[in-house]
Amino acid sequence: QLMAEIDPPEHSTLLIGDTAHDCDVAKGMGVDCILLEGRHQSTRRLRQSGCRVFKNLAEVEAWLTAS
Repeated sequence: QLMAEIDPPEHSTLLIGDTAHDCDVAKGMGVDCILLEGRHQSTRRLRQSGCRVFKNLAEVEAWLTAS
């Protein structure tokens, strides 16, 4: 509902999560998602979600600044 209200430009919103469910939620919201490993689920399970997986926020920052 929030996404419909604010209507952001496509690919301008990024959900950062730590479970495969976060990836599912992002898909349902129509936003991009990345996942951080080493928290609630195994790296293998996170990679099976289809979302990009990072080891830590430093990797996320490097990826964002390179994009």
